[in-house]
Amino acid sequence: MWDSVGMGEKLRQTGFHLHRMVTYEANDDRSGIKATKQGSDIPASSARYLYEIVLDPKDIERLMRESLSEQGIQVEQPVVPQQFRIINESGPNDEYVVEVTCVHLKAEHVRTSRLPLTSRNELADIPECLAKVESIRAKYVVGCDGARSWVRQQCGITMDDLGGTVVAENSKPAIGEVWGAMDLKPITDFPTPLAKNIIQSPLVGLVATVPRPGNRIRIYGQLQDDSLVNDGNVSAVQLADILMATFSRGFQPYSMAAEDITWCSHYRARQRIASTFSHAQRVFIAGDACHVHSPNAGQGLNFSMADAYNLAWKLAYSLRGRAGNALLDTYETERRPCSITLIELDMEIQRLIRSPSTSIPEQYMSLLERQNAFTSGIGVQYDSRLTVPDFQDLACGLVLGQRLPHAEILRYDSWSRCSLLDTISYQMAFKLLIFPGDITLPAVGASFREFIERCASSKEVGNGDVQLGAILSVSHGTVLAEAGVVSEPVLRASQNDGRTTGSLYRSLRISTESGAAALVRPDGHVALIIPVASRELARVWKYLSEL
Repeated sequence: MWDSVGMGEKLRQTGFHLHRMVTYEANDDRSGIKATKQGSDIPASSARYLYEIVLDPKDIERLMRESLSEQGIQVEQPVVPQQFRIINESGPNDEYVVEVTCVHLKAEHVRTSRLPLTSRNELADIPECLAKVESIRAKYVVGCDGARSWVRQQCGITMDDLGGTVVAENSKPAIGEVWGAMDLKPITDFPTPLAKNIIQSPLVGLVATVPRPGNRIRIYGQLQDDSLVNDGNVSAVQLADILMATFSRGFQPYSMAAEDITWCSHYRARQRIASTFSHAQRVFIAGDACHVHSPNAGQGLNFSMADAYNLAWKLAYSLRGRAGNALLDTYETERRPCSITLIELDMEIQRLIRSPSTSIPEQYMSLLERQNAFTSGIGVQYDSRLTVPDFQDLACGLVLGQRLPHAEILRYDSWSRCSLLDTISYQMAFKLLIFPGDITLPAVGASFREFIERCASSKEVGNGDVQLGAILSVSHGTVLAEAGVVSEPVLRASQNDGRTTGSLYRSLRISTESGAAALVRPDGHVALIIPVASRELARVWKYLSEL
């Protein structure tokens, strides 16, 4: 996902590469902890990068701003919304029917007030804090404004539990569900600070650490006495002292002190989901605005980005007149079930944490290993009208509804190695990936040539709605012209599958004698599969016309 929007390399260069996970449990005399198990943090062998990238949210935001700036887009802050209305719910797609009144605040007043983001609207009533007020007309509005979403509340969208019961915005969970978190530079003799550590301390309960860039770590821990922070009057300094006293005991017999604390907070573990992800087909919510869960599965920002990634191309298609509102309906159809799955996983982790088991860390590691395909995004499968359940048997390794898998291939033009994922950069176009098989076989070559010639003459390829790519099952030395393939520019980048001819085809379970073609959505998920036969292209053109 990040690679396809051009940010992957920047994130890899900036972030900490997390490879290792270690579990700790009570030592023999229960006076402290001991290491019990270790393993890979990313056990999914199908992942392109077998590690997590960890970096501060402010650095992610900075990189996103830089990326947007390169496209001539500036993010305006600090701005808070004040009023919202839909002028004409039944207006056509090209009308600006959503009006939002926004207040631009003076940056210096925001800095000196030290108010959190969720309270900045308080400054909008102070005249000296205002820079300007403006009303904005838009075709669509997307609320990515967090768990206390102003947009969600303006639309009257409720937050429910998984049973469908409406939960009040300010409801509190049961005692014992308050957690603390802290970013710090540790002074410690703890042996594995560069790993993700899951610690079950006999002295304070569950503690977890995640390394961060600059030899820093984030520590999470469950607060056994939540009355210490529940009165709402705890200062940042007091909270840091409370958390550090708890956390340091959790690492015994090792010492743990902080040289530099840059952030600390406490939160209540809860699971909620929005009753709907949209309003009047004009307003959408994404991220924490539509699903709330604890950070125990490490899915907050990751999952929120996947929401936006799913919605963005659908909004673009609607704005450009390539699709109607029915396409926008698939955002909720696809992402809400994923949100429920995530919340169920979070609840399973919560049940594990509350259990009397003496091996919670190892069970937690096993649970994440089982769910790795989902949490990494590799195994997320969309089930909507955009996934056509035909011809799966032609390419069982290209699972309909799932993201195109990583596999190493060689570019035909340069013999340089790349990933199959590199063929689907985020260009707001569908990609028709053709796996024709062994085109040196006369019948296979003839079918392939006819197929790409029919593609090349179509208006869908001509106007850029569909881009073509071919992954060939041939050896390095095969000369395409001798195989009768002379339309390389149409293919954009002819490719073969590496040093062992046919290995990719075997992994995707595609026959080298009959082949298959897959239509991949702009967000990288496989939409449909067809045989490599020119008559079957009508299925592709029909699919695109009905978006």
